Amino acid sequence: MSAAAAVGAGGQVIGAVGGFFSRRGRAKLLKRDAHNQMLAGEAEAGDRIREGRAALAGASVAAASSGFTGEGSATDVIAGLARRVDTDSRRARWEASLRVQRLRNEAKQEKRAAVFGLASGLLGAGATALTPTGSPADAAAAGG
Repeated sequence: MSAAAAVGAGGQVIGAVGGFFSRRGRAKLLKRDAHNQMLAGEAEAGDRIREGRAALAGASVAAASSGFTGEGSATDVIAGLARRVDTDSRRARWEASLRVQRLRNEAKQEKRAAVFGLASGLLGAGATALTPTGSPADAAAAGG
């Protein structure tokens, strides 16, 4: 193996290892972002529930202070408000779960790309080291 081939192979190994760790680091950041999105979704759902409960309490107090007896449209409004609160909180959790799943999938892809990139770089370095003239292009140029 010539010195140029050794330097080329060494560069390929260094590049492959550097790319591997870079992609693995990105995958870890994506997983952390996924966890943060999950927490944010739960917090948003909790906020919507608290806001809804406050609105329900206000509607109940207003209905009671007006002498409402529990029949008719005021009850329907309060029940509709309760359903909306439940729906809003569920939607917040669902949207967060979609964001979390997307980030987790992206992290998995980054991990796979890191492994495949490392393997490809190491195979390329091996091919460079095993080529008598240093690289397949040099061998073709030399007529080999």
